[in-house]
Amino acid sequence: MPTQRLDLVEVSALTDAVQCREETRARYLPGQHSCHHRDWWPGTVRCTICQTAASSGHYHSRYRRRSSKVRNCSNFVANPTKIANSLIAVYQRLRPDGVTCYFDLFIVAQALGCRLDWSTSSPTFERPTRETALKILRQPPGEVKQRGRLPVALEVVHRVQGTLRSGPALVVGLPGPLRVAQQLFGQDILQEFAEEEDDALDSFETLVEITLSVAQAFCLAGTHLLYFDELDVPLEFLPDWEAVMVALWKTVRFHGALPILSTPHPLQFGDRANAPLICLKPASDEQAPLSEMPFALALSAVGETFPDVSRWMRAKQCALLMTDGEIPYQLEIQKLEQRVAAMRSLIES
Repeated sequence: MPTQRLDLVEVSALTDAVQCREETRARYLPGQHSCHHRDWWPGTVRCTICQTAASSGHYHSRYRRRSSKVRNCSNFVANPTKIANSLIAVYQRLRPDGVTCYFDLFIVAQALGCRLDWSTSSPTFERPTRETALKILRQPPGEVKQRGRLPVALEVVHRVQGTLRSGPALVVGLPGPLRVAQQLFGQDILQEFAEEEDDALDSFETLVEITLSVAQAFCLAGTHLLYFDELDVPLEFLPDWEAVMVALWKTVRFHGALPILSTPHPLQFGDRANAPLICLKPASDEQAPLSEMPFALALSAVGETFPDVSRWMRAKQCALLMTDGEIPYQLEIQKLEQRVAAMRSLIES
């Protein structure tokens, strides 16, 4: 963990620059030029722009939800004041390099008009009929960001940015287009993509347009990193998926933000120059080759100790340290502090 705090001033073409609080700009060493990736070395200490970004944000909202004794979850997630205050309070205690302002895998589907049932202990998603799903995709993609809880999430970003200003990097998690497609049409839609059925391909392109519009809105609101949680892409559909998704990655970078992609299994991109930052789990095999592309290293959210990831951390392609999955909201704040400290020690070592 560097002794200096870092202010994110710009992230483009995967990642571009980090400005130290001091007047001198952080020195960087070029990484893979083909990916337009750079590492930063303020002084002689390696750093990342957003260590523990996803973990802190997930935990922030849920921990404060419990400690505030908010019984009606649907009211809490629709209240930007409570969410923003919760994020700010935990940030001021933990001081992570990043804050996840909103992360909800159903937020796009709900904005499209699908229903969440809040009467159960955990909200459940009610899948529409195929006819209804096709109908709701006919609405203008640019209007979706004005519906559901998307305006709430955008307002949270505004409020956190206004309070913390140039402190932490702001992160927002969104579902990938394939994930939203599965929510709307069910598991069979993945096979339809692989078989290149016309209705399925049209629906996917529409969902990419919607995701792009939503991502652009978050970029304009002040988000620094956009984390896309996507399903495994069917091998037969991968070339088409990559070609259509390039517009999304380019749009995010155009607005000075960093796109991060998490899939159950890492993808191999043909167009590395326009690829997002991929999220990887450290392999148990010490001889496993490291990714040639810039990556975020995702470590277990729970457990006593982290595995030896020194080889991964030393790689020039490693640009971000985060957790793989959500930190349980039941975890006491003292234990969360220990977890964050452990992640920081990895940077120091």
